[in-house]
Amino acid sequence: MLSDSIMAFGVFFLLFAIVIGMALCLGLVFVAFGVQGEAQSIAVAEGRMGYYTTDEQAAVNQYIDSYSQQHDVNPQDATVTTSNPDSSNPAPYGANVTATLSLPFKFQIGSIVTLPLTITGNGRSISAYVPAL
Repeated sequence: MLSDSIMAFGVFFLLFAIVIGMALCLGLVFVAFGVQGEAQSIAVAEGRMGYYTTDEQAAVNQYIDSYSQQHDVNPQDATVTTSNPDSSNPAPYGANVTATLSLPFKFQIGSIVTLPLTITGNGRSISAYVPAL
C-alpha cells in the first residue's frame, strides 16, 4: 500500500520533470530557428546587392532590439559577421556569400538556474550582383 503511493508520486514527479524539460528545450529550439531564419535573410540580402547594405543593417538592428527586449539580454552582445561588408568591393555574380548572427540567450528555470548560452545562425547565398547593371 505504502509502496504504491510512493511509486505513484515518483512516476508523477518523473513525468512532470520530463514535460518541463521538453518545454524548455522546445523554447530553445524555436529561438534557434528564429535566429537561423534571420541569418539566412541577411545572407539573401547580401547576395542580392553583393554586400551588406545599410538597409539590411537597420532591419537587423531592429530584430536584435526586439529580441533583446523579449529575452532580457544586452543587445551589445549580439554579433553579425558577413562575408562581404564593404560596398566598395561587392561579391561578383555567382560568388558564395555568408552571414553569421550570434545572439545571447538565457536558458532559465525560474529564478533558480540561469545558463547563459550563445545561439548562432548561419546563412548562405549566391551573389546575384552584376557590376555593369
